[in-house]
Amino acid sequence: MGNSVLKDIAVVMLIAIAYYLLGTLGLTFAIPPGFATSIWPPSGLALSAGLLWGYRAIGGVFLGSFTLNLLISSGGSFSDAMNLNTLVTGASIAFGSSIQALVAFKIVKTVTQRDLDLKSFSTVVKFMIIGGPISCLISPSVGTTTLYHQDAINSDGLATTWLTWWVGNTLGVLVFAPITLCFFNPKSSLWKRRRLTVVVPLTIAFLGVAFFFQKGLEWEIQRANLVFQESADDINHAIIQRLSEYSKNVTIFESFVKLQGSINEAKFAEIADHFLRFNPGILALSWNRVLSDEQRKSFETWMKEKGSNTFEIRDKTAEGLVPADQHSNYVVVTYIEPRERNIKALGLNIYSNPKRKLAIDRAVQIKGPVTTEIISLVQGERTHDGMLLLYPVFKNRNIEEPNLTRVMGFLVVVIDIQVMVETSLQRLNKQGMDLFVIDRTPNTSEILVYSSTKENHPISYYETLSLDSENKFSTSRKFSFGARDFEIITSLKSESIMRDQSWKLWFLSLVGLLFVSLLNTLLLVISGREAVVEAAFIQKQQAEKILEKKVAERTADLEIARDIAIKSEKVKSSFLANMSHEIRTPLNGIIGLTSLLSEESFSPEKKRYIDTISSCADNLMVIVNDILDFSKIESGKLEIRKAPFRVTDTIEKCISLYKSKASEKNIEFKTDLSQLDLDVLESDESRVFQILCNLVNNAIKFSEGHPVAISAKTTSIKGDLYQLDISVVDSGIGIPKNKLATIFSSFTQADSSISRKYGGTGLGLTISKRLAELLNGDLAVVSIEGQGSNFTLSIPAKKAMISEAIDSKQRANDFSSLGLKVLVVEDNDLNRELMMVFLKKLGIEADYAINGQIAVEAVSSKPYDLIFMDMQMPVMGGIEATKKIRQIFDSDTVKIVAMTANVLPEQRHECTEAGMDDFISKPMKRKQIALAIEALFPSDRNEQVGKTV
Repeated sequence: MGNSVLKDIAVVMLIAIAYYLLGTLGLTFAIPPGFATSIWPPSGLALSAGLLWGYRAIGGVFLGSFTLNLLISSGGSFSDAMNLNTLVTGASIAFGSSIQALVAFKIVKTVTQRDLDLKSFSTVVKFMIIGGPISCLISPSVGTTTLYHQDAINSDGLATTWLTWWVGNTLGVLVFAPITLCFFNPKSSLWKRRRLTVVVPLTIAFLGVAFFFQKGLEWEIQRANLVFQESADDINHAIIQRLSEYSKNVTIFESFVKLQGSINEAKFAEIADHFLRFNPGILALSWNRVLSDEQRKSFETWMKEKGSNTFEIRDKTAEGLVPADQHSNYVVVTYIEPRERNIKALGLNIYSNPKRKLAIDRAVQIKGPVTTEIISLVQGERTHDGMLLLYPVFKNRNIEEPNLTRVMGFLVVVIDIQVMVETSLQRLNKQGMDLFVIDRTPNTSEILVYSSTKENHPISYYETLSLDSENKFSTSRKFSFGARDFEIITSLKSESIMRDQSWKLWFLSLVGLLFVSLLNTLLLVISGREAVVEAAFIQKQQAEKILEKKVAERTADLEIARDIAIKSEKVKSSFLANMSHEIRTPLNGIIGLTSLLSEESFSPEKKRYIDTISSCADNLMVIVNDILDFSKIESGKLEIRKAPFRVTDTIEKCISLYKSKASEKNIEFKTDLSQLDLDVLESDESRVFQILCNLVNNAIKFSEGHPVAISAKTTSIKGDLYQLDISVVDSGIGIPKNKLATIFSSFTQADSSISRKYGGTGLGLTISKRLAELLNGDLAVVSIEGQGSNFTLSIPAKKAMISEAIDSKQRANDFSSLGLKVLVVEDNDLNRELMMVFLKKLGIEADYAINGQIAVEAVSSKPYDLIFMDMQMPVMGGIEATKKIRQIFDSDTVKIVAMTANVLPEQRHECTEAGMDDFISKPMKRKQIALAIEALFPSDRNEQVGKTV
């Protein structure tokens, strides 16, 4: 009985000693700041000891872990080791290690059915997964929780510490558990044979990876320190640069005041507003007159006459602001901005405050700016800490003995140090850094004026901020500002050192070690298991067959889905074509009749009715076009046709189109083409015109009585490639800042109430944006709510020839001299009548046919120069009729123009394929018809000048 107990005690002690020694080895791979290590050999010892000696091993694991962690936590100090927190920390971490070992060996024995020889592939996998990643979840969880509650790590470093701990424990199991079993499992001959095939390669791999990891860690720390130093230098430079800008701007202000000899409140407010806007961190700016006691009453009277009815010079006392006592001199807050927020400060005699008096006297003495200590500032209804920069404005600086009577006044800048620092650093990388600014002016108390943390420490603490005297992850930069000395201290948090330095290094190194460990172990275990390999090979073949079958089934499903998608696209195209035809056909009648009626003489009331009908029809046409364009863009079928065009003509055409609408709202157009160096460019004019019209329409819609400005400029990009920028600026309702990101989204307006008040589908800007992108450009917006918007279209375009540019000016509307024989083929009575009237007004008497079959018969019996052919008609449609006519006459003999309500690219392509020469879309207008005739039958009116721009 006694021998058994002694043997158990010996086992426990040997395991504890081995655990401690292996733990010491593992600490050499600790990643800063040292709470976790990238490989932890004791975890492998703990698992193998449990498998070999059962519950006796758990005591040794606890004792070894407790002793090791006690010494680590205390730093080797016996007195610190006896501290209650240190004891609790060591015991808690040791408890987690013991529970992990217990759970690991119990589960491994169960799932491997006590086959500790690990003969089969499945038992090896179970041993690796359960003994490694799964069981190793326990100790890191207990350990990091303990350190977190003991304030050894914070929430930022919690995840990193846990993950490092877990990886280290897992790798310790995968490497050292097999090694331990090879030497301490005497009952197994298999493990003895593996001492050469397992221990040697794993030891070599471990030593190799350990060497490279250690060297890499040193390099990584040096690199991280350099990165930190660069970031710290950027931070120091940014703060000092911001303060330098304050001084420079105040100097400019001082020069202005001195040049003027005096300054009134309005001019001061104007300059101060600009100063405050471009100098973040400055709470207020004030002008403080220097007065003698003899000047006091007259100055108070003068200030009251200027509008400050209750103005009086006051001192600040413990009871608050009181009428100033009699002094020989006063420095009085005369003007201050922002005025409303600082109204209480007006009339304050800052010379009555001892600290400010000291700073003022110092500024006079050195004839330059002086900064006060941290003081309580009067700002509106509250007080808070800040600093004052006092800048004396002398009547004449060229004096040998300066005194207060030679000073006109003081420019006082109220600086919020926290805002100053944070705005200076807002674009810099400060992650993981602590920043402190200390006032170290000689002969004064050293004061912490800024801290990026919420912790309060004595000034002596900041003298030893370096987290590691060797790695030196802290910097100090001293500088002077306003006759005071400051020091900026930057340090890197411990958890940031761990995160920023070592992730890539230990991850790559340990993946290599993990690969070597698994490769050696798995190859040696399965080397004699040919049957298992064959079974795995057969299983793999079966899996491949199943995969091939699934791939074939999936391919078939994808083909079916593709066919359905194609059919759906055809149905969609057909639906859009039919809807376009059905909507545009009645619109053609409405727009056509209203355009004819508008040419007649009516009473003003009836004229207004006709204009209203025309406007409603045009708006409906815009909505229809928006929906169709959006559909074409979404399906990728919108075509871009580039050709030479004149930019000024496009702008003039747009202005002409919307001039009447603008005049209804008392809106004038202003154009600026002074920077348009090239007028003729090559792009898709129709799309540029469409975008421009949309922007102009919106500008008119959302403005009331304010001008709409249109400007254009060209900028050379390379060779004959230029960038064209067209801007439309209005002074309307503007767009809220939080809505700017969504205005280009489909069916979206900045506010739902806008749709109710102004109308619209919410597609106009979406289409314009997409069109700009199709033109390889962009559409950008700058807007301020309540002040207006600036939309800018930017597209690349090639330089073109004037001879190639299309003259878009109005052409003559009388074609009677051409003697054209024209046939109109249209089944709709109203549309046919409109077409005949339009042609008559153009000087052309035309025949008509009510379907394609009659048209073919008419052409066969009578020669025609031009046929206007409707597309959808009973008996015979326009496409079939065109094909039959083309069998008789070619395009040189008779021209055929399609009259179509279908505006989709596939329908237009169908017209061209059938042999049509051109097409005009419904609803038709007389100008549109005239342009089509002019294009097919050009006359001497279209003279082009062939010279290069």
